[in-house]
Parts: sequence; C-alpha cells; structure tokens
Amino acid sequence: MEAVEELRSWWKVPCIAHFCSLFRGVLFEQSDLDIEDLEEALMAATSPSDSPIILDLLCSLLEGIYGREQLTVVDYDSYMKDLFLHHHNAGNIQTNPLFDKTYFELSLHDKVEVLHSLCDFRLDAEDVMEVLKVREIKYFFLD
Repeated sequence: MEAVEELRSWWKVPCIAHFCSLFRGVLFEQSDLDIEDLEEALMAATSPSDSPIILDLLCSLLEGIYGREQLTVVDYDSYMKDLFLHHHNAGNIQTNPLFDKTYFELSLHDKVEVLHSLCDFRLDAEDVMEVLKVREIKYFFLD
C-alpha cells in the first residue's frame, strides 16, 4: 500500500483535521487547515523547514497545553519531549515515540499518533472549560 493510501486509511487523520477545523481560533491559533493540506504536510514532514504547516500546528498545540505564547522552532521539541515523558511516566500513554527521536524523525504512523495525542492533551489543558464556556454553542456545529 502506498504511503498516501495508508495515511488515508487511518481514522486519526480526519480526527486531527476535524479538531483543527472545530477549535481553530478557540483553543489554538492556526490558519485554516483542511484534510488534504494536513495529509500533504504529513507526507512532506521530514524536517521543520519542509513542513511549516506541521511545525505551526505543533507549536500552536503546545502553546495551548503549556499556556505559553510563541514557542519557537528552537524550543518546541524540548517541550514536546517533556510532555510525552510526563504522560508516559503517568501511564497515560503506553509508549513514548519521542524518547530518542524528534518529531520529524518519526515514522508517518508515529507522527499521526503524536499529533492526535497533542489534540487530546490540548483538550485536557486547564483553560479549556473557561475558553469553551464563553463560546456560543452554534460555533461548534458544522455547516
């Protein structure tokens, strides 16, 4: 199976794209990202410079998780490694794919797993209830 076909067979890819669409501008800052853009970006993501879309998404999610502004290309990796180490040690995830690799060194499958986990972790952040409480309910329905 080709990589793109394999990518399209994973349910977590549309889940990530839906999360990005639903919570853009609410839980994290990210330009509009549709599923095709996400798939292309994941396929091209071999280094931070190869995929600014993925890098922006990683930084935006981490900024919300940590409650920080402006994580950079220099420090996002250390924050992500720390986050996954914490969740692994707490038993929230079975394996830590970032133990000895950077995000961009991971297999395509592991990149998707990490992104999906970051979406979950973002929903667990302390500010979520307050942020969502002030939004109108109609904002969360699809057109």
